[in-house]
Amino acid sequence: MIKIAFIVSGLIGRKKAVLADIYRHFSNDTLLSYQVFETQYAQHAEALAKQVFEQGFEYIVSVGGDGTLNEVVNGVFNACRLPGTGQPQYDIERLKQCKLGVYPAGSGNDFSRTIRMRPNALELKRLIREKQYSLIDMGIGSFRPLNGEETGWRIFANVTDVGMGGAATFYLAKIKSKSWLTPTLQYAKAIVKTFLSYRKQEVAFTGTNLSWQGKLMSLVMANGKYFGSGLGIAPHAELNNGQLSVVILGNVTLRHYISYLPKLRQCKIIDNPEIKYFNDEEIDIRSLEAPLYMQMDGELVGTTPARVSVVKQCIYFLMPQ
Repeated sequence: MIKIAFIVSGLIGRKKAVLADIYRHFSNDTLLSYQVFETQYAQHAEALAKQVFEQGFEYIVSVGGDGTLNEVVNGVFNACRLPGTGQPQYDIERLKQCKLGVYPAGSGNDFSRTIRMRPNALELKRLIREKQYSLIDMGIGSFRPLNGEETGWRIFANVTDVGMGGAATFYLAKIKSKSWLTPTLQYAKAIVKTFLSYRKQEVAFTGTNLSWQGKLMSLVMANGKYFGSGLGIAPHAELNNGQLSVVILGNVTLRHYISYLPKLRQCKIIDNPEIKYFNDEEIDIRSLEAPLYMQMDGELVGTTPARVSVVKQCIYFLMPQ
């Protein structure tokens, strides 16, 4: 019998309907055995994912948004972390023993957009039964944690960025629980507010394929194509090419952003000399002025200096083929 763990964010809206969808399609199936684990506090999904991985569940499904998925991914990777100091190393063969999945039910579901995954338990069940999963990459980043510790490390499934994106995430965290706006409008408000107040800083970074220095609005390093509740920032991104899609946003203005929204929604390349696209395996980032905020999968994690790289072909993920 196939063992499946659903890790459900306790903060999702329409939770009763989501759970009813899961119960309806996964109960009374002689081939599938499942358990639902609901989060009770921040970072609980990370602890639960580590726990169920170590208990031998073959499939672990994140039920929530990109933040919940980030915690689930980190919990599984923590279960496979090898002893040692410095950049974490992982037992990749052990990671491959488990398959991850996502039921998109959060305020931001950008990774799900890349893999074309809908909030549909019947579809998820079909993928499990037909073994429709792919071996994909993940990203890993180091940063200076907000609590002042010297270095933090974290895995990301979708996107990390430094600069204005991190500052917008900081602002978004303050308004999220107080706002009646939809997630898309909340993010749009955060972007506009940040554009109006953000001061571009001199930043230098070195990658395997490119070195760059200049005034930076934002530096995006993407495994998936979308961020910010449906903005297709990285059209070239592929989940299994062994590289991250890197986007440099230099002297970009609010007027530019508004005019480019249709192309961003369609995940198309933007033709502007201040916006550069390339792929790389590892990037070291330094702010030559004040430290810059850094976000991963929609969650603020710390500040620069930072190092971001790809963990190649490391885990199986359920997705339509």
